[in-house]
Amino acid sequence: MVLLLSAMKRISIVLLGSAVFAHAEVTPGEFLVSEMNCVACHEPTDAVKARLASRPAPLLGPDGVKATPQWLREFLADPQKAKPGTLMPDMMQSLPADQKAEALEGLTHFLASIQGAPARAAANASETRITEGKALYHSIGCVQCHAPFTAPDGEEEEMTKLAASSVPLAGPGIAKKYTVGELAAFLANPLKSRAGGRMPSLNLKKDEAESIAIYLLREQFPAAGRSNSGAQMLPLGDTAFVVDPAKAAIGAQYFVMLQCGNCHAGTPNPYTVSNIAPVARKFGELRPRQPSGCLATAPKAGTPKFDITDRQKTVIIAALKSQEILELPLTGEQHIRRTMTVLNCFACHARDRRGGINGLHREYLATIGDADMGDERKVPPHLNGVGAKLRPEWLSDVLLKGEKVRPYMALRMPVFGKDNVAHLPELFEKADVPADAHAAPVGVVGKAETDAKWGRKLAGTTGLSCVACHNFAGRKSPGVQGLDLAQTGERLRFDWFRRYLLDPQSFRAGTRMPPFWPAGVAVNKDVLNGDAEAQIRALWLYLSQADFTLLPDGLVQEK
Repeated sequence: MVLLLSAMKRISIVLLGSAVFAHAEVTPGEFLVSEMNCVACHEPTDAVKARLASRPAPLLGPDGVKATPQWLREFLADPQKAKPGTLMPDMMQSLPADQKAEALEGLTHFLASIQGAPARAAANASETRITEGKALYHSIGCVQCHAPFTAPDGEEEEMTKLAASSVPLAGPGIAKKYTVGELAAFLANPLKSRAGGRMPSLNLKKDEAESIAIYLLREQFPAAGRSNSGAQMLPLGDTAFVVDPAKAAIGAQYFVMLQCGNCHAGTPNPYTVSNIAPVARKFGELRPRQPSGCLATAPKAGTPKFDITDRQKTVIIAALKSQEILELPLTGEQHIRRTMTVLNCFACHARDRRGGINGLHREYLATIGDADMGDERKVPPHLNGVGAKLRPEWLSDVLLKGEKVRPYMALRMPVFGKDNVAHLPELFEKADVPADAHAAPVGVVGKAETDAKWGRKLAGTTGLSCVACHNFAGRKSPGVQGLDLAQTGERLRFDWFRRYLLDPQSFRAGTRMPPFWPAGVAVNKDVLNGDAEAQIRALWLYLSQADFTLLPDGLVQEK
């Protein structure tokens, strides 16, 4: 089933398939309750709150994204029409027409008053910037979550299907919602206003963020008369807007009365407010056998109206009937799967036969350079056993900083924010590291230096010619520009390094990495008497050292 809410679109593949029920107790209903942030109104126990780790709403005010007044008015009037798939409920669905008009006008002025004016772009539009933005949008990973705008030849029908299950952007009114400067600022640092990490950072440079913003808002730059001379871009429907303090004060009252602050916690409200927000039933008091409130067929006055299907209501009710499960903490594997699901990690990475880039999405994978590496040069690595592969310190750098070691891959590793992923390295380690893992060799004075010398020989062109395909300590390989081997000790665990070298194909079918120790037998018989284990130990001791004053043979030694 294709789920309508944007968050649900991201996880629909794993929510309602049999794999969920076979491998995890996190049910579709629990995902919905979490992503819709039901506990923002329905107070939960501490245990339920910790397990759900509900999706936080975007910040409003000076630290939030500053939308234009004309878009705010349309969005508040009909959230689904303005932004199909939004999680924002219709808070005014039951108000009489005259009161709804007053609330709309008041809230528009209130929100405009606390957010300030949207940022203006430093650069004007041009065909060149649109082309640059289009290339970035379709290559660095945006289209693995969001719908592409261009289809490969003959794939127009498939692209339509893909768009229906993709995370929507700001809706058809995106060119009405943002200035170029405001959208560029958001793309450069989305976690500032949306701390939940569902929209991650791609470590965009300022000009990259601007180019993508110009491309997404290209409707502000009419095709007729386009040139590279530059033209100012303004939001559609842009008119002079002056905040009316009286209307903003009325809007502040409605902000409280309609319970907007339950989700948008911390929103500044400088106005005197007499209204009191109604208190909803506690989460544990919800009666699933008699659905009312948000789940009612016709929600009562003062109740939010979510755009959810009957199927979604059914799975939410099922979750509410099993609240004792929600009192239990997640297991490590459940926590991993949950995090990867809500952050849509499965869009790019596979783990345990789930997720990965497939179908039409593969057509948008791009490479940098012309390295002959097959799918490895453009498809992100799977995460099977990643906790046994990568050191937790390196995993943290990847998750929190977007560290990149594959210079040939155009896709970028997103940054989701510390609060959303800092727990993963430890969970991966506990889930994946085998009990019988080989400890890293400890160098013995004298012998370690000798081993490292043989490891240097193996890495060079007089040994196994590792540098023929791998960069080394910032120096480019004379052949394929593969991963920098000088980062081996910083990145990898020895046990995984050893097992991978003994059988590369078992870790990644089709890899171009040659088997130098097939069935545990060394191809090179000249180094360390052809002892496979001794050779692997020597290679590790050389590659895991901090000082590479002596480079492998085949690389130019710096003077």
